[in-house]
Amino acid sequence: MLYRFADVTLDTERVELRRGGAVVRVRPKVFALLRYLIEQRERVVSKDELLERVWQGVAVGDAALSSCIKEARQLIGDTGTGQQYVQTVHARGYRFVAAVHEQAEGAVAPLPATEGPPARAEGSRPAPLTPAGEQKAVSVLSCALGQPAVLVRVVGAEELHELRLALGAMVRETVERYGGTLLGRGADEGYLALFGVPVAHEDHPHRAILAALRLRERAAALVAGAAATGAALSVGLHVGRVLASRVAAGGEPTITAVGDTLATAEALRRRAVPGVILLSGAAAAALGEQIEARPLGLAEASGPASEADALELVRLRTPLPRRSVLALERQRTLTPFVGRQTELALLEQSWERARDRRGQVVGIVGEPGVGKSRLLREACLRLAEAGALVVTGECASYAQATPYLPIASLVRQLAQVAEDDDRERQVQRVATLLDTLGLDGGGHAAQLVDALG
Repeated sequence: MLYRFADVTLDTERVELRRGGAVVRVRPKVFALLRYLIEQRERVVSKDELLERVWQGVAVGDAALSSCIKEARQLIGDTGTGQQYVQTVHARGYRFVAAVHEQAEGAVAPLPATEGPPARAEGSRPAPLTPAGEQKAVSVLSCALGQPAVLVRVVGAEELHELRLALGAMVRETVERYGGTLLGRGADEGYLALFGVPVAHEDHPHRAILAALRLRERAAALVAGAAATGAALSVGLHVGRVLASRVAAGGEPTITAVGDTLATAEALRRRAVPGVILLSGAAAAALGEQIEARPLGLAEASGPASEADALELVRLRTPLPRRSVLALERQRTLTPFVGRQTELALLEQSWERARDRRGQVVGIVGEPGVGKSRLLREACLRLAEAGALVVTGECASYAQATPYLPIASLVRQLAQVAEDDDRERQVQRVATLLDTLGLDGGGHAAQLVDALG
């Protein structure tokens, strides 16, 4: 069954959520919650009923339900203030209030001409990316295959055409993996991708730099496979604001954007020699200590300041948006920490047990905004002062197919493995770590490196 409302489609057969024609990644529980609310849209569904139907007997608290409701609203373009689709009924539960069009799988039925989001309450925020446009903070990635004249001479026109088709598919897959949006354009113009629209991501600069590195790596393999030496991908990356909107093109909604931010990214890409990733000053500042970069000395060049202050990416220092989710290494302006003495005492007791070689695992659970990260930060600062070595690992929405990602991050930090270390160097460093811990480094280092990717 297909359930459609506004520009959203919930496909129960494919277990897929599409918005504006693009597939949106959604957690199974969030999908199940949305489906149940839509199926029961004629009535208010209580919290207890949702917990029973969606979690099917697994004991969870109201915080899990609230988190799923919030995530579902974000995915379909709703807000807790506007409540255009999912309405909170005080002391009773939730109800799906948008007009829904049902279509059986495989049937062909146009949407009613009047289909669209319900009227908004006065003062509520509009759904993102209306045709009129909305200012968005984004990272813009511009890339193109350098030296096309060389490619034509080396591989010929027909193989160059096939290479461009493969490159286009590769660029789209890589950009979408990191939550970006590829703007429609021809291969001769290069490719332009936005990170931060239509779904806002606070780590959009990090997503963009990961995509840039992956694109350069995969493009090099494509060109080598075509026996085309001397050609590589040129990349420009800039962070700024654009006016983004959702428009209909060929019957399908698509994203369009305008602004100097796009022009700056493209100017950086044209300035970059093949194989080089150029960052604007704004992009480098947004990435901060995640990267190592060197200036190009272009201050005398004409053009926007961010283009003149271009830096060449040398390497990515960390695979995570920050070295620590707690940002322990950064100076931050924080309000005084008060309360939570019981929780701090429990964490310190667990540390004492760990020092006595009794390993401990502590879970910190609570509703968003209750102070989980701040409590953990304060605890880790105290542990570091007591001589503990604090390392962190994080999950990432764009790395759902990467096994053991948080564990891999811990091992990399402990073994001091750099992102640009080759496999032999990684094995050496991991072997040294295992030997230091009294384990068989020579016998297991290679297997551990392979398992962690």
